[in-house]
Amino acid sequence: MKQSRRGAMTETTVSIAVGFCISYAMYLFILPALGFPVSGGQALWITVLFTVTSLIRSYGMRRLFEHLRHAGIVP
Repeated sequence: MKQSRRGAMTETTVSIAVGFCISYAMYLFILPALGFPVSGGQALWITVLFTVTSLIRSYGMRRLFEHLRHAGIVP
């Protein structure tokens, strides 16, 4: 079954949103536990930067594999 670009973007966005919430909580608790105190604002910016990177990577990989499937390179 072929996934549309919009469907791929929706799935990726929901996945990244869930990851965003988990990552933010982890940065707030784990970094200070490791001796790297961070404020809520700092944790938010770190999370935003990694989230944007993850969104671009996930969407790009999904589109690449869809192209490879269409070309018959992968099942």
